[in-house]
Amino acid sequence: MSMRVVLAFLLAFTVAGCATNKLPPTPENAANSLPNDSLESDAFPQIKEEFQISTAHVHIPYAGAGEWLAIPLTSFADVFLGLWPGADLRLLKPSGGNVRPLFIPVHIAGENEMLSGIPEIDLYLVSTASKLSTRVFVGVGVQRAGKMRVRVAGKQLTALSKKGHFNQELPALSTPLKTGDRVGLVVYGYSLKNFRQSSWLWKMAKVSGSIKLPIIEQPQDKTH
Repeated sequence: MSMRVVLAFLLAFTVAGCATNKLPPTPENAANSLPNDSLESDAFPQIKEEFQISTAHVHIPYAGAGEWLAIPLTSFADVFLGLWPGADLRLLKPSGGNVRPLFIPVHIAGENEMLSGIPEIDLYLVSTASKLSTRVFVGVGVQRAGKMRVRVAGKQLTALSKKGHFNQELPALSTPLKTGDRVGLVVYGYSLKNFRQSSWLWKMAKVSGSIKLPIIEQPQDKTH
């Protein structure tokens, strides 16, 4: 056997040995090789809290159409509401649904909470009207402590273009909360931004089901 053949054999053996010493990464190996900090990064799904929504009524298309008038009135009322500590006793009572949007609060925020992530809905929309004539617009509503006005978190509404069952995600949110803020489902029967999708015949609709909210607790500020 020539020296060239022996050297070639030894080289091949060395390369094969190096290849077998370093296995290709598997999902398990890759996870184990990551530092602990990376396992707790924002790339991993966040826990969502599910809340049940009892049947509530909303007038289509009027719910939300009178918001232009309700905003200055509620802003004026908020001034007097803030003069009496403890006067805000609505707790989780639904409101609106006529000329104002329907708001179904499901959670009262505690300290250091915020909405951060993707909400989900599992809703049933029913009415006596035809399937395609029943249209509403839903989102996550936030009613600040001591305030009457309900704001749409992220200013994002999702159209439910016909009656039926809807199990889907809503647009992602990143909204700070203060202690006492109410969070829940807001339902419009009319939306200026979705003018062409709005229904125009009066009807009563009902919504029920559940909503999952990405409520997380922020780290407390430890500064002295």
